[in-house]
Amino acid sequence: MRGTSGLYLAALLLTCGLTGLRADSATGTLFYTTFSGGVNVHKVDYNFDGLTTFTLSNNTGLASTNGADGLLFAPDGKLTGGRTGEQSYGGDN
Repeated sequence: MRGTSGLYLAALLLTCGLTGLRADSATGTLFYTTFSGGVNVHKVDYNFDGLTTFTLSNNTGLASTNGADGLLFAPDGKLTGGRTGEQSYGGDN
């Protein structure tokens, strides 16, 4: 059994070494919250080249809320957030 596992590992390494591991490239904007005072709803642009480079840029504060626990997009495309309790907030993205 041990010899078979080594054979599978060698085949995997040979395959990955010849073809390389790769993912599709991607770019977009991430929205996130921080639970702190001041501006706590943010957005940041990302770029992944599909190989090795992942970059974040243009980090921007969007809003100050009385607590920010999570975000989602409403059906009308507006960014909406919520916090612990019964409060929610919305706005234009």
